[in-house]
Amino acid sequence: MAALTIYTDLSFGFILDLYNFVEPTVNFADLPLQALLPPSIGLIFLNFMPKKVQHFFFYLIGVVLISIPFEYLSILTGYLIYKGWKLWYSVPFYLFGMIYLRWHLFYLRKRHP
Repeated sequence: MAALTIYTDLSFGFILDLYNFVEPTVNFADLPLQALLPPSIGLIFLNFMPKKVQHFFFYLIGVVLISIPFEYLSILTGYLIYKGWKLWYSVPFYLFGMIYLRWHLFYLRKRHP
């Protein structure tokens, strides 16, 4: 999850310059936050993730509905500054990220029971 977040933020935020985190430059103060926060939140979401696909669909929608206000709060506080990005652009990335986490969890459990 940390790698996905860092690659996504480098691609869309730094290279394509669609958003910034506080400052427009890459600095090492952001690295611990980028490396620790997404995996921690991912572990919390994985801990409560239902096994049945039908229940997972509603869980997935719930996670997105929690993530969007969190991102909006980061905009209001000035941590995240949009420069061409829109809030609704993040929805597919949250969906993909949770589906990837689910696949990865089941892959690991299958390979290493």
